Amino acid sequence: MTKKELDKCLVDIQQGNEESFASLYSETRKAVFSFIYTYTNNYTKTEDLMQDTYIKVRDNIDKYEGGSNALAWIFTIARNIALNDIKRDKRSVPFDFEERPDVLGGYKEQYDTPILDATKKCLDDNERRIVLLHAVSQYKHKEIAEILDLPIGTVLWKYNKAIKKLKEYLSKEDR
Repeated sequence: MTKKELDKCLVDIQQGNEESFASLYSETRKAVFSFIYTYTNNYTKTEDLMQDTYIKVRDNIDKYEGGSNALAWIFTIARNIALNDIKRDKRSVPFDFEERPDVLGGYKEQYDTPILDATKKCLDDNERRIVLLHAVSQYKHKEIAEILDLPIGTVLWKYNKAIKKLKEYLSKEDR
């Protein structure tokens, strides 16, 4: 979906078109999920925050100004929700479910893949965001620069640096 189509989708949602909301969700969900995941590193929490993001989009649709970058507007909401969640987590008391498996009924979720695990271990947050937005969500570097409000040169440099780090890390792991 192009930027103009996303913008039209949000304008249609402002006018009460429910089909446009479903279309917006289906077209942006992978990108929003990947973006939030770079903040949480937790699959389940990311799903929850992603749903919160779309609820907030619906609740604040009247504040969207047509003609602006629709995806950047959604990502701003997602980033704020993720950062608020991080702040809330810092104030909470941690509970170690691994020490008390009876709380989960002996079930421990495992969603990480070797590549996601590698990105967590060897890349910083910004590098991981850029790689996931490009590789998973298939955004162009120019679009990523707009989303993250960074110069395109910085995005390209960080992407190339991150790919080199990943290759080095994965080659060490293969040995």
